[in-house]
Amino acid sequence: MRSPIASRIDARAVFAAVIATVAIAPFERALVSVPGGLTLTTVEAAMLVSLGSGLWMIGHSRPAIASWSPVAIPGFALVAIVMLAALAAPFERSNAIRFAGRLAAAGAMALVVAQVVDSATRARLLVRTFLAVAVLVAIIAVLESAQVPWVMRALTLFRPGFHVVGGQLRATSTLFYPTIASMYLELAFAGGLWLLYAGRRDEWTGTFVAFAALATIAAGIAATFTRAGLFGMAAALAVVGGVRIARLGFTGAAIGRLVALTAFIVTIVLALHSPELLLTRISSEGSQAWYGARYEVPVTLDLDTARTHQIPITLTNTGRLTWDSTRQPAYAVSYHWLRAGSEAVVQFDGQRTPFAAPVPPGATVTLPVFVTAPGQPGAYTLVWDVVLETRAWLSTEGVPPAQTFVRVVGEPSSAVTTTMKRLPQTIVRPGRLALWSAALRITREHPLLGIGPDNFRHVYGRYLGLDRFDDRVHANDMYLEILSGAGVLGLAALVWFFGVWGLSLLHRCRNAPSEALMPAAAALAAWLTIAGHGLVDSFLSFTTTYLSFAVVLGLSFSRAWTPCLAPPESEPR
Repeated sequence: MRSPIASRIDARAVFAAVIATVAIAPFERALVSVPGGLTLTTVEAAMLVSLGSGLWMIGHSRPAIASWSPVAIPGFALVAIVMLAALAAPFERSNAIRFAGRLAAAGAMALVVAQVVDSATRARLLVRTFLAVAVLVAIIAVLESAQVPWVMRALTLFRPGFHVVGGQLRATSTLFYPTIASMYLELAFAGGLWLLYAGRRDEWTGTFVAFAALATIAAGIAATFTRAGLFGMAAALAVVGGVRIARLGFTGAAIGRLVALTAFIVTIVLALHSPELLLTRISSEGSQAWYGARYEVPVTLDLDTARTHQIPITLTNTGRLTWDSTRQPAYAVSYHWLRAGSEAVVQFDGQRTPFAAPVPPGATVTLPVFVTAPGQPGAYTLVWDVVLETRAWLSTEGVPPAQTFVRVVGEPSSAVTTTMKRLPQTIVRPGRLALWSAALRITREHPLLGIGPDNFRHVYGRYLGLDRFDDRVHANDMYLEILSGAGVLGLAALVWFFGVWGLSLLHRCRNAPSEALMPAAAALAAWLTIAGHGLVDSFLSFTTTYLSFAVVLGLSFSRAWTPCLAPPESEPR
């Protein structure tokens, strides 16, 4: 039989491994290649250490797991059905099995966290670690949104480029995609709300630090420009405020900090994004709905070789954003030169002509555009286009450009060579409704167990009639992702799991003693973040988010809160 001292040492080692895993969660890098063409990342390696040591500790010390029992059966059923669906997948079976394995690892990680976090002190340290790392990620995101050069260069260690929607840079920080960064920061924000009330009334230092951390994380979420992230913050604040008011009454102490934090967050969001951009982002799906232009241009022109001409054209802004040449990134009128009768590009980046005044949506403007003719006489096609500098050409965002046939005459002044085979094509980005439709079509063909978890991204294009599609795109809905991948059985298990989890937290919020009220409220806010944001994205598809999901789940049912079944106590207000 193991001694109590040895057991405590084991628990400390496992807890240290969990803390380390949480600390590196948003800094995933490829570590080593493993057999089968797979890559082990830094975060996965840390998870393996935490899981190995944690499961060894559980197996030897056999701690009580009563607090875990509410979600044990539905959680096990979810993992078992997803694994069965993976084994029965009609194609890409190895990919499906890998996803099922990651889900099982997330469940095991939650179990380890639930067992090793056996005191409020450890729970607080884990949340503080999560919050501190999220603050760093958020600061990087804000600096990225400001396009600080050294930050932009350093971030290439984690992903190749940056993301733009409607000309607005969406920060990704150290994550691969803005939405992933937002989901990670949302969970940290929800869990961190506990720390606003984690100390005594006179512990203003801790409250101020927590307030500053939460405000910084909110700025990071705003920098990702993720709609669900903004709604998720609002929902988390509403849940925590509602729980405190329901238990402690409508007093200043119950809501004052949350009201101040909410006001501060609104100020931050409006400072980072104009009301026009926010309204457009909330009301439209994808950036292609943001842009629109109607051109009135000459049908034919005769131009002299290598000379710059002023050619009047008329433009109507049929999009949702104002064309402004005085703000960065700036809009301008430009053009591309093609060889007549072909798609070969002679010159892609034409001369820029700024707008004399901002052109709001619906407005029409006529302006002389500066155009420099090619240096070699011949027949060309002049393609008119509007550019948003460093961000996008309207023609690649689904806006048809205008064309003019041009005869260039005069003495040759320079050789003209083809620089591109053709103009860049419009980027095809299926909207959420299209992706959801594809998921439902897949389910109709494979209703019971789906096509295998994580296989939606490999087949959705066929259901949308696309010859080419990005196999990194998911269903943009956690529930439909599981439905298409693991069928109605998988979806039923997922809904069962989330339902039991949420009801357990509600029960705890109603009955927990005062010292455990705010951890329960923060856990409920985190649950709502996952369940709610899961309607438009998936927390189970990316390493950082499913690890964070596991940590939040483990904290929700950790041994630290087992005594919370006692009758509630009063608390100073």
